[in-house]
Amino acid sequence: MNCPRVLVLGNVLAQPPGGVARHTREVLPRAARLLAESGGELVVLNGSRALQPADLGEARSLASDLPAGPPLLRLGTEGRVLRATLRSEARAGQPVDVVHTAQLPLPFGRLPGDPALVWLTHDLRRARTRAGRWIIRRALRRATGLVTVSRFVARELADLAPEAREKTAIAPNGSDHFTPLPRSEQPEYLLHLGHLEPRKNVDLLLHALAQDETLPDLLCAGAAKPGELERLQALVGTLHLSGRVRFAGPFDDQERAELLARAACVVVPSWLEGFGLAAAEALRAGAPLAIARAGALPEVAGPYGVSFRPERADECARAIHTAIARSASELERGQRHAQRYRWDRSAIKLVEAWTRFHRFNSSRS
Repeated sequence: MNCPRVLVLGNVLAQPPGGVARHTREVLPRAARLLAESGGELVVLNGSRALQPADLGEARSLASDLPAGPPLLRLGTEGRVLRATLRSEARAGQPVDVVHTAQLPLPFGRLPGDPALVWLTHDLRRARTRAGRWIIRRALRRATGLVTVSRFVARELADLAPEAREKTAIAPNGSDHFTPLPRSEQPEYLLHLGHLEPRKNVDLLLHALAQDETLPDLLCAGAAKPGELERLQALVGTLHLSGRVRFAGPFDDQERAELLARAACVVVPSWLEGFGLAAAEALRAGAPLAIARAGALPEVAGPYGVSFRPERADECARAIHTAIARSASELERGQRHAQRYRWDRSAIKLVEAWTRFHRFNSSRS
């Protein structure tokens, strides 16, 4: 059986820099090339906020007025536009085998041509509410197949619905989207890399600094969700940390390499991470790493991240000191560990999942 023709709902994928945007930019062009080489095709149904040509590679782009959000507005138009697109592709002699979406809720009802419906999820933060769990369980029953980025999220899916275990594929993220620079001989700061939002638990890191004056100063690099920068700045003042904490804002890949090269330690204190891209990036750069024992962080870092409980600032401070004291050979082993996280491998796993779910769906027809 040839590789499938896959239609990706792209209306929510054109996001500001972050994990979803990174995954889209790295995986879609690679997956499009793999499908084309095997006789398949990747088609992206763009929306009012469209992906750029560089994000698509060899994928064919279809224009539409699909909104990126909010969910209720999407729900009112997504099914209609998707069904019209599937009928149009079939009339053109290009029937779709797989519909791939990274958003909830999933399209209602039977789709024209009965393609396999695949849902990709990076984490299950929605599962923290009763309504969110209901939506996820419905998606687990509705989807032909599920794709996620870690064993941790796969286990969470199975806990919500045991039948998910048999139809979940894991396609871990990559970390090879930047070229590491030589480590600075005089590292300067603790580094928190990524968005500022409550689940990132930067509060704990600030409390660790307040408790231990021997820790290096802190640099937070990444865009802030609305209101979060102001809240954290107020906490900095309350803890008398002015002059020890700097918020640098968004950064590009060249700046990422420079930030990591100069970091005394990368700290990831998050309450929830479906993968933990900053942890993989730190290991790739050869930087000392301290991580919360939460989400997929221990899975991604393996033994190369010194862990602490995400509610204990004293443990966080001790973990940072332990990580900073690690030898060059230990950091090199962490770099070798990070080499397993490659975007080429992510794309291969995703195409394999699409092919598997297409075959399963065809066998039921």
